[in-house]
Amino acid sequence: MRELSLSSSASAEHDVVVALDIGGTSIKGALMTASGTLLHHCSAPTPSDDVISTVRGVLSQLTDSARGHGLSVVAAGVVSPGVIDEERGVVEYSTNLGWRDMPLRQHVSEHLSLPVTIGHDVRAAGLAEYRLGAARGARDFVLVALGTGIAGAIFTDGRALRGGTSASGEIGHMPVFPNNDLCVCGQYGCLEIYSSAAGIARRYTARTGQARTAKEIGERYAIDADARAIWDDAIDALGYTLTSLTLVLDSTLFVLAGGLSLAGDSLYSAVHTAIQEKLTWRSAPQVIGSALQADGGILGAGLLGWDAIPTTFTTPDAATQGRSASA
Repeated sequence: MRELSLSSSASAEHDVVVALDIGGTSIKGALMTASGTLLHHCSAPTPSDDVISTVRGVLSQLTDSARGHGLSVVAAGVVSPGVIDEERGVVEYSTNLGWRDMPLRQHVSEHLSLPVTIGHDVRAAGLAEYRLGAARGARDFVLVALGTGIAGAIFTDGRALRGGTSASGEIGHMPVFPNNDLCVCGQYGCLEIYSSAAGIARRYTARTGQARTAKEIGERYAIDADARAIWDDAIDALGYTLTSLTLVLDSTLFVLAGGLSLAGDSLYSAVHTAIQEKLTWRSAPQVIGSALQADGGILGAGLLGWDAIPTTFTTPDAATQGRSASA
């Protein structure tokens, strides 16, 4: 677990919330002020078992550091992947964490004795983009997280769509090329096979026998016919998926996040073109990159924490939104 360091600017704001982003690879924590500033980050690798013990360890480091710097922790926001009953604070199922019916809010509340809000990691990142990032002012948008897998956060009229079983946003498992490649979920032709970072790398290796990352494959577009074919399939699959979402949701904006989105304007432009080519009678929504990237989940967790005390949080100016104190 990394040592903690807290900016001296903490003395200006004494109330903070604990923000925790539990992922399959790492557990990231931070203290967040009422103006949306992350005073510092800490993290620990996610263990293969007894994840809760590591969660408690990160929480203890955060609260100990807050007390040591004269800060008062007033609430906590915790986000996780999986199917989450946010009302009960229970992670019903998470493959990445090996959880079924995990009473996460109960564990965190017992450790902190504070108000605790539990949320979905990608929906929380979407909330952060809506209030602090690239989607400010867009009430109907979709955050598309393009990482090892693919997930989405759907916002309609300024509200996150959870769905009837709290499982909305699983766009990575929308079939785009039916009766084609088998996905780990058991379906054929899912978006994740073609457009996730892992899927792009896997398909290139199967085609060429050479191992390359999705980033390297994208960079080889102009000089490698196999890379070009794999990348074009990825854009085409995204185009079909986001076209369907446009027609169903009438979203005005797609925000691309995650490692693959760091390809930048060339990716955003290609995806926008792919959508427009499939929409014959209306214009395509704007496609842009995340303003928050890796901090989106933890900022969203902090916002959920402050939402337990709704009169306290103040939206920061655009010039300072989402910045760490050490930035």
